[in-house]
Amino acid sequence: MCSSDLFLDYREAFASPKMNNIDAISILTPNYLHAEHIRAAKLTGKKIIVEKPLTIFSEYDFLDGVYVVHQLHFNPRFNEICLAIRNSKKIKLVMRAYRDSVFWNSWKGDENKSGGVVFVLGSHIFDLLLSAIPNVAYKLIDINDANKKSTGRILFDTGQEIEFINEFLDSRDGQDRYVECDGVKYQL
Repeated sequence: MCSSDLFLDYREAFASPKMNNIDAISILTPNYLHAEHIRAAKLTGKKIIVEKPLTIFSEYDFLDGVYVVHQLHFNPRFNEICLAIRNSKKIKLVMRAYRDSVFWNSWKGDENKSGGVVFVLGSHIFDLLLSAIPNVAYKLIDINDANKKSTGRILFDTGQEIEFINEFLDSRDGQDRYVECDGVKYQL
């Protein structure tokens, strides 16, 4: 399809014969719509690419074969950071970002639609963490999510403990994004 093919309803787009001319569907809609759009896109048989988070719902059985955009993978130090995470026992993941009134007045400021701080900010950090330590069991402990801030700890069956802080700030002061591995800080 080309830019002149405009559909106001995704179901109409997915049913169009022009779908035969494409290889993949990229889903870049608000978080709360991802699950619905992924299910519909899967019926087309095309490859599916979704921005993070995959979904704010807990039903993941329909996600086989869905690819997720990994923004932090483009960090020039990505491999070095993953290695540091794999080899560290104590890890701290921090994401502090300012967002203006445009953000808060959109669907992103509505926790029922965005999933809240942990989905809007935390999904990027958790993606990095799960890329660095793949295929291990983990347990979320001490999760606190309130008033523009999400904190907690994750315990991996490897014995690694991860502390995380995701926070929306009221000004640009204090913005930061880093991983700290056994005391060594890596800016993201």
